[in-house]
Amino acid sequence: MTVTTTITSRDYEGLFVRWEELYKRAHYGKVHIKRTDVPVVDSRQGTSQFYIMPQFEELSLTQWVVFVRDHTGVPSGRHTHQGGITIFGVEGDGYSVVNGHRFDWSAEDAVLLPIVPGGLDHQHFRARDDRPSKFMGIIYEPLVVGLGAEMVQLEPQTRSTQWEAAKVGAAVDMGTANAPTAPTLAALIELRERQRATLHPPALIRRADLPVDRNGFGELRWYVHPAAPGFAGTAPMFVFTQRLDPGQESDRLTTPGNGYMYVLAGEPTIEVDDDAFTCERGDIVCLPPRRNGVTVGVRAGREEARIVVALANLSGLVGVAMGADLALRPRR
Repeated sequence: MTVTTTITSRDYEGLFVRWEELYKRAHYGKVHIKRTDVPVVDSRQGTSQFYIMPQFEELSLTQWVVFVRDHTGVPSGRHTHQGGITIFGVEGDGYSVVNGHRFDWSAEDAVLLPIVPGGLDHQHFRARDDRPSKFMGIIYEPLVVGLGAEMVQLEPQTRSTQWEAAKVGAAVDMGTANAPTAPTLAALIELRERQRATLHPPALIRRADLPVDRNGFGELRWYVHPAAPGFAGTAPMFVFTQRLDPGQESDRLTTPGNGYMYVLAGEPTIEVDDDAFTCERGDIVCLPPRRNGVTVGVRAGREEARIVVALANLSGLVGVAMGADLALRPRR
């Protein structure tokens, strides 16, 4: 197969223009995405709302794919692609069948699609007929691209709901992969083998099993974290939920950005740098990767606020947080 692409410039000026476009998007692109502005679209994989995609050039985020899929009695299509992706339950009860294994989830549970040779054959279902089921797909595209991922549609969306329950995966104890002892090829291969032996994140993460991390940013539960069991001290992204009591204000979190916040419940006001966004359930607020990072604060409305947050963990990949360190500072 011949792949043809259009390249307008093969020199420094072309690179300069590209980086300038990325800078402008991060600093001046759209931050607040209202649920009511996101169209509902049907495809052979299912009924979805696509909030963020790299080709949505009006947005301040450039590297994420985020969608909410709605199961109203019709199972999703079945396809195969590489893992490194989080399936986060938003509403109701459902289950995902991944390489023949069934994982039952409810709202605020998560299924982590593992990275395995050849990728994953998977499909998603509603578990109960008396109420809808929704999940969010969280995809950090640089990881997917780096894995050389290919997506293949195996079956279109179908009316069949029959699938026998299979064994559910379990968490394993965390191991720590140390740094190479010397800058040699043999040491790099040895490190890879140690990582493979210790990196076994759980396939199914239930909200009820997660410890509560209470701090100035709220009541947090961590789904993807380098120190969580099975992650072996590494993770390409952070995924956690934040809960605030009615009227509660969080301290301000300084972060390199490159992520988003999705409102699960309540009507919080989310502040990103000097801008405040009044949100409703189903809205997304982008946390763009700005030159000096971004500062985030949340104030709950008359009801409790629950938010799911996803952030790229570039510090875990290159050893330093580019732009701004991760820090929590009290409100003044």
